[in-house]
Amino acid sequence: MKNKKNLIRLVVSLFLILSITLNIFLFRQNLAFQAQQGSYYIRTVNNSLFDLETSPDDWVSESAEGSFPHAFSLHQGKLQSQSVDYDFMNGKVSVIGNQFTVLSRQYAQLEKQVSEDGSISAETLNECIANYEFLREALMLIDDSLDEEPVSWYQELSDPGSALSEDIWSLYKDYEERLK
Repeated sequence: MKNKKNLIRLVVSLFLILSITLNIFLFRQNLAFQAQQGSYYIRTVNNSLFDLETSPDDWVSESAEGSFPHAFSLHQGKLQSQSVDYDFMNGKVSVIGNQFTVLSRQYAQLEKQVSEDGSISAETLNECIANYEFLREALMLIDDSLDEEPVSWYQELSDPGSALSEDIWSLYKDYEERLK
């Protein structure tokens, strides 16, 4: 009977030790995953800010000869790929990806207008500028709000209930109101 109790204690102790070891391992794996995704988010935001250094006004002024430069088409492709990167972020931050797609389409519309009749409608340009400004403002908000810690980037940008996600959503709603 005494040997049986000792055996049960031994089995329970081993199970407890294995359970704690597994929990520690999974915790570390989860942190590594969050850090990896956070690094990806940092790179995505920094690349997006770099890709948005040229404003719609700059592109329009470069099209003064009646056509957009070849770099403009490459720029549209970059914007489209940025869109996909934000779609992988959960929560309300993914609205930025949608707006990258919209901006790419607006640029295509500007290019079409210039190639067809050599002019650009003020309405299309103003919508394009408003979208561009929303994207710059949202990305600057993200960049200014977060430190260089990848885990915090992951946690803030993946959680739809985070303060930063709420701020971006509010910024987006303000942008929508301005368009009306």
